[in-house]
Amino acid sequence: MTTRALSATGEVTEAFLAPFMLAAMLSLALPVLTRQAPPQDGGPEPEAPPFTPEQAADIVAAVNGLALDHGMVTSPAAAGSYGLVDASRDWATGMHRDRQVRVVDGAGAGQMRVIADNSESTLVVQTPWTRPLDATSVYVILNS
Repeated sequence: MTTRALSATGEVTEAFLAPFMLAAMLSLALPVLTRQAPPQDGGPEPEAPPFTPEQAADIVAAVNGLALDHGMVTSPAAAGSYGLVDASRDWATGMHRDRQVRVVDGAGAGQMRVIADNSESTLVVQTPWTRPLDATSVYVILNS
């Protein structure tokens, strides 16, 4: 979900494409989720895949339904701080209130916080970051 699908010049914006790009990235993960181990000479039979193709498709569909936006941190956030800045965003004030943000890659990966509020390019979380964020930090906003 985005607030503006087209730029002032009528071009499709990155914010409009973000959910579709995430869906494409997750669909690339589908073969990995269902991959079998290669056969080993004289060894045991290959392990069964961790998920059936149907289960993997369900996982991808569920994640696609939860992810509203994603991006990269553009300004460092120290441990103990409450902000996440992405200067490439133009969110409506308060549109992500009470949703969740998860840092999925880079510095601070694995942290998830509830969003207390947001401005055009900054998310303010309810509890401080325990590990710092930097320009390598990739985040996803989830529809909670």
